[in-house]
Amino acid sequence: DRVSEGIFLVDAARKFEAGSASGIPGDDLFHDHVHMNFEGNYLLSKAVFQQIERIFPRDMESADTASGQPLSLEDSVLGLALTGFDRHRISREMLQRLARPPFTNQLDHQESIERAQRQEEELRRAAMTADALSEARRRYRRALRATKGDPWLNHNFGMLQYAAGDFEAAAEQLRIFLSSFPRHPVARERILAALNQLTRNDEASARRQEARRIAPDNSEVGRELAWALSTCPQDDVRDGSQALAIARTLAEQTEYRDARLLDVLAAAQAETGDYPGAASTARRALMIVERMLATRADERSAETDAMRRFLTKVRAREDLYQAGRPYREDS
Repeated sequence: DRVSEGIFLVDAARKFEAGSASGIPGDDLFHDHVHMNFEGNYLLSKAVFQQIERIFPRDMESADTASGQPLSLEDSVLGLALTGFDRHRISREMLQRLARPPFTNQLDHQESIERAQRQEEELRRAAMTADALSEARRRYRRALRATKGDPWLNHNFGMLQYAAGDFEAAAEQLRIFLSSFPRHPVARERILAALNQLTRNDEASARRQEARRIAPDNSEVGRELAWALSTCPQDDVRDGSQALAIARTLAEQTEYRDARLLDVLAAAQAETGDYPGAASTARRALMIVERMLATRADERSAETDAMRRFLTKVRAREDLYQAGRPYREDS
């Protein structure tokens, strides 16, 4: 206890023990041994709130703090619009983290991954039904009305609308969010994807150009821009020379070992009329993917399935280049 020094602490470990049904904090409060889930974050936030209120000078209290009662867990869920979709999104992010160090060094890593995969799939199925999506939209609209402006609600609502296939609504919510956080990379990528789905190529291209100026070293932004400048069906959007310069720089940075970047470079070469070069680059991309698949011949996973689909698409594009034709996104 360091109150005499003016330092007030919260015994988080004791709070977690008291808040856990078994007295031993586990999956009820944590995603893993480090990251708290929503319930764990609520428990810790409540403890911090109560400690701050205890030491807060009485003459500084406001009507909002005088009650001494933080929001309940249920009201917090509603206020933040925590939906099944969000629980699935968080679960997917945690699965991606578990696949990286330091988690990969754990003795039970494979067991943890399999458990996380099962949970992620269960949450996905529950979240993406028509009824669940309708309820999630209703919660977000209610939360937005109640808060009168929370850009992170707009961000999460935009992600929900995109996942549900309502690209117009997704773009609308993400525009609101980006007005507060204009450099946010994930939101920028998703609004570009939404605009692409709506085939508003001129607006999508303008946003890519802006994103490229803001984040010139972001390879994903550069790849998306070069692809649009090479393959957009609108003549006034394409710019083969700019696409070629961007794609060549990105390919050089990866020593021509990234098949996706080589696919973009091939499209840019075709757009500038270098069809032999485009076909050669496409074949190089094919060889990289074929070698990767050869080492995983017996594996059936979402990743290998995606690699096989990519392989089919690049082969079709190579045929176009050999025939002296560029690739167009709507072709």
